[in-house]
Amino acid sequence: MDWHAWVEHRFLLTVVNAILIIVVLHVVAKVANHMPAHIIGRSSSLDVSQRAMVQKLAGIGVIVVAVLLGIDLLGVDLTAPTVFSGAAGLAIQRI
Repeated sequence: MDWHAWVEHRFLLTVVNAILIIVVLHVVAKVANHMPAHIIGRSSSLDVSQRAMVQKLAGIGVIVVAVLLGIDLLGVDLTAPTVFSGAAGLAIQRI
């Protein structure tokens, strides 16, 4: 196998891996989001608006965990955006 074919094979494998991780995390997040919504929906100690708020917060928590897990599994390096956002925050603060 020559170099270009190996690089192309490696790229396709990376793309398939990323798509697989995203699909699996999406399905797991959907299932994990349904469970607390069902449990909270059956709670009789909360009124309707409190149940809706807790369900929304639980859903947001599940999505945040799924996104952070996906970033970790995909191996995305967040060093540069972190440094840039810190520098942008300092620049805005001086204005």
